[in-house]
Amino acid sequence: KDAAEKETISYSAPGMRLKLNVAFFQNKIFNAPTGTLSVQNVFDKYFRGLYFKVEQSGADKGSLAVINFKKGTITIKYKEDSSTTPVTRVEKTLILNMSGATASLLEQSNPNTDYTSITGNPNRDLGDQKLYLKGGEGSLAVLELFEKKDLIGYDANGNLTGPNNVSDELDKMRKEGWLINDANLIFHIDAKTMKDSYEPDRIYLYDYTNNTTILDYYLGASTANKNTSKYLFGGYLTKNGTLKRGVSYKMNITNHIRNLVKNSEAKNVKLGVVVTEDMNFAEFKMLKTGNAFISKAPKASVMNPLGTILYGSNFPDTDANYSKRLQLEIYYTKPK
Repeated sequence: KDAAEKETISYSAPGMRLKLNVAFFQNKIFNAPTGTLSVQNVFDKYFRGLYFKVEQSGADKGSLAVINFKKGTITIKYKEDSSTTPVTRVEKTLILNMSGATASLLEQSNPNTDYTSITGNPNRDLGDQKLYLKGGEGSLAVLELFEKKDLIGYDANGNLTGPNNVSDELDKMRKEGWLINDANLIFHIDAKTMKDSYEPDRIYLYDYTNNTTILDYYLGASTANKNTSKYLFGGYLTKNGTLKRGVSYKMNITNHIRNLVKNSEAKNVKLGVVVTEDMNFAEFKMLKTGNAFISKAPKASVMNPLGTILYGSNFPDTDANYSKRLQLEIYYTKPK
C-alpha cells in the first residue's frame, strides 16, 4: 500500500531474495568506525563484501541458476529520529549496490570413479574411448590429428624419401595438393552415461601445444551475446528434437587443416578441447599447480562448472559405439 493506503502492484525480475543477518549489518554499518563510510575507496577497504556458500542438500542434486550478482543490491531499512521534542521517527532505506568484483570458488567433490581413473591415466598412445570435459577444477581432452604412422616423406621436388616427422596421411594430402573446402571435428555425446545431467551449451577448441587460439577462432565477429559470438567457429550443443538431450558438438577447423596442407612448414600441433562459459574469452591463465602436461588453461573453461562425456576414437569397428567415435570430416577438391 502507498501513503494513502491504496494498494499498488509492482513487478520485479526473477531473482534470489534473502533475509540477511540483522546483527551483522547493525555492527558493520551503523556501528562502523568513524570515517569508514564517508568515502567510497575507504568503504571498499573496510567492507570487503559478502561470501555466499552453497551446499548440496542430501541426495538432491539441485538446480542450476546463473545468478548475476553485479545486478544485486543489499537493502537496509531503518528508522531515524527527525526531531527530539517530541520524538518523531521516520523510516529510511539504505541501498548497497553489489557492482564490484565477484569470484566463484568452485570445489570438486565426490568425483565418479570412471572419471578419476581415465583422467588420471589417459591412453596417450592409442587414445581413449571416452573424453571427459569438465569446467572449474576439471579436465580437458587432447587431440592429435591424423595417424602417427610415418614411413615416407617427400622432398621439395615431390620425390619419395624416408620418415620426416610428418604423418603419412598429411604427407599424402600435401603431395596430391588437396584443396580444402570444409573441415570439421564432430564429437558425439555419451548420452547413456550423461543421463539427465546438465550439459554445457558450447565447447572450445585451441592450440594445446602453444596455449593459443587456432585460425578458425577468428571466424565471425565477437558479439556481446556469448551465445552467438564466433558463430562460425561452432562448438554448439546439438540436441535431440524430441528428448531435448544433447547429441553432439561440431567445431569448424577448415582454416587450420587448410594451413597444414598448404604450408609444409606448419606444425601439426596438439589440440585441446574444453567446455567454455564465453567464447569471447580466449586468454589463458596459469594453473596454481601445473605439471609436465599442462601449465595453463583457457580462462573461460574455469568459469563454467558443467561437464560432458564425449566418445573418443579408440574403438574397433565391431564395437556398438563405433559410428559415434570422434570424427574428422574433410571435404576437399583434388587437382588432376
